[in-house]
Amino acid sequence: LLLAIAGLPRGSLPEPIVRRALELAPAAPPRLRAQIGMLALVAGVAPARALALLELDELDDDDRGRLGALVGASGAADGVDGLRLIAAQALATDPAGAGPAVDAFAARAPDDPRAQQMVGTQRLAIGDGRAAAAAFARAGNPAAQVRALLEAGDLAGAQALLRDQRGATARYVAAR
Repeated sequence: LLLAIAGLPRGSLPEPIVRRALELAPAAPPRLRAQIGMLALVAGVAPARALALLELDELDDDDRGRLGALVGASGAADGVDGLRLIAAQALATDPAGAGPAVDAFAARAPDDPRAQQMVGTQRLAIGDGRAAAAAFARAGNPAAQVRALLEAGDLAGAQALLRDQRGATARYVAAR
């Protein structure tokens, strides 16, 4: 059912069918979820819910090109998922210039690891390895944190983190 619905021209389905697709979409594979989210977003049906289904990596070039306008028109642009998508798109097109979009998302969702990951990626793009490392630590991404520490010239910090991670991995394996 979802595959058939996702393949139809956007805007061609009655609202009850789009709503039913939105109900079923969370269990669907990521690409299909994104297609259903775009279908609902174009139709103006439950925009906040539709935005929550979208991941930038799952959208084709046409959908990526329309995303900013659709998020803006959705009335949910200042919600967490609207800000997340705007920040992800800004990072994909201009990582160094994405600071305002990334900061807006991080301010709205400071405990969201995706926001912290984006902050780290953006800070690394502008050469601020220390800020990037701190953000990657908040995101729970030690590999990126090590990379950022190395970019910042903090070899000792990177080595210490690697030692800690090796110990954590050994404890994890021993617990199994």
